Amino acid sequence: ENETERMHEKQAEMRNLQLRAEKMALQERDALAALDALRDRHTQLQDEAVGRERALEERETQLRRQHDAQRSQIASLREELRALERERDALQANRDEELPDEFYC
Repeated sequence: ENETERMHEKQAEMRNLQLRAEKMALQERDALAALDALRDRHTQLQDEAVGRERALEERETQLRRQHDAQRSQIASLREELRALERERDALQANRDEELPDEFYC
């Protein structure tokens, strides 16, 4: 009877150990699944960051090109303005030469 009791205790102990092992295996599986999910999220965030960085670089390039075009346009307009001023000055000088001195009274 004593041996039977010890055998039942050992069997109960083994069942408890087996249940603990199964529980630990489930926890390990859950932990690995969580780790995989974290890795996936990390990869997703990295991809999003790379995408945003590329978009920012493209926008910066676009703005630089736009700025350069505007600077070029401003330079052209200034040159055109100088040419018009020279033309105006030449016309003014010609008009002044053609008008008699009495006109300026």
